[in-house]
Amino acid sequence: MGKGPGRSASARRGAAYLVAVAGAATVAAMLVGGALALRVQRAESVGLIEPGRARLAAASGLEVAAYRVMKNDGWRSGLGETWFSVSMGDATVRIDVTGPGGGALDDAEPATLWATAVSGASTQVLAAETTLFEEWPDALDNAVMAGSTLRLTASLTVDAMSACNDTARVLWARLYGDLETNTVVGNNVSGSLTTGITHDMPDPAALVDAYIAIGTPIPYSAIPSGTISKKLFSPSHNPFGGAVNAQGVYVIDCGGKDIKIGNTRILGTLVILDPGSGSTFGGSMLVAPALSGLASIVVRGNMTFNVNSSNTLSESALGTNFNPAGAPYADVSDADTADSYAPGFQGMLYATGSLSLEGTMTSTTPRGYTGAIMAGGTISVSGQTKVGWDSTLATDPPLGFVTIVERLEPTGIRREVAR
Repeated sequence: MGKGPGRSASARRGAAYLVAVAGAATVAAMLVGGALALRVQRAESVGLIEPGRARLAAASGLEVAAYRVMKNDGWRSGLGETWFSVSMGDATVRIDVTGPGGGALDDAEPATLWATAVSGASTQVLAAETTLFEEWPDALDNAVMAGSTLRLTASLTVDAMSACNDTARVLWARLYGDLETNTVVGNNVSGSLTTGITHDMPDPAALVDAYIAIGTPIPYSAIPSGTISKKLFSPSHNPFGGAVNAQGVYVIDCGGKDIKIGNTRILGTLVILDPGSGSTFGGSMLVAPALSGLASIVVRGNMTFNVNSSNTLSESALGTNFNPAGAPYADVSDADTADSYAPGFQGMLYATGSLSLEGTMTSTTPRGYTGAIMAGGTISVSGQTKVGWDSTLATDPPLGFVTIVERLEPTGIRREVAR
């Protein structure tokens, strides 16, 4: 069989060239497409990464804010809407503070913290509200509480816990009740004795300032010879002729001079500032706060109590009506001077310094000391003393013993649109 005509060499080279060109074009197209795909993927990746970075930075910014709120009770002081800004890696975060819902900030309400984070082209916002709650010292768990030493040279009878943060000296006289202390000299305790324990105490300056803020001042110069006797304090009665105080809170600044208070009824809160070393409550006293939630006696400094259970507060003997209109006793008011009252202090007795209990107060029925006695310094007992604890002081503390604490809780964090 004969062969047909064969291809020339030039024809074969042309075909090979076309194949090569086509292959090159395909590879080029693949390279261009791959580069485009990488750019698209990179753009998509950036579009996913930047929002993630911004959200993470916003969350971290709120964590920083939460720490600052926790560590600084005065963090709101002098605050503008923008609190602070901080850099976090490739992102920047601004923390703004407003009232609830973005309104004006009110110190009596929780705050809303806004964390606005920017990473590249992405802006992310997280927000959370602070929580306000009350906190008070565990010193209130005790009927008698000394921030320093508890010293007994006469018996102390307490129907609850007594405590001190330094040394309890119970060598020469007996403590009838339970005792918690850091260290002890002697073991003359009828109940349980636990050492190595201290208790949190209230802030003395803040406590006193809380009462000064709501009290009505009585000038020391208005008190003849610094002696208060045969007087009645109440929300309706200022015995020195000044303005009355609806809560019965009266403040006397002694300026280091002695003040002597006796044979007097206080239906309210008497605040004594900086008394001299010879200052005393003596004679017969009938003391109770006018309103629940207030202490009965607040002293900035040291004070001596020399009141005896046997000394009745007699209206006829003292020529004073202690339960007129506006100052009822057991819901009874009258216009005569025929009543007598067993002496006693009801509620919280507090001093920033030391307290000396020198009188014999051995009855808590009907009165005596009923409530709690607390001193930032030493409590010395040199007269037989009995204290009946009012447990509500530990669950519903008086003014000045409660601190409002603010915290930013992570459970309430939410996403928001940019403000």
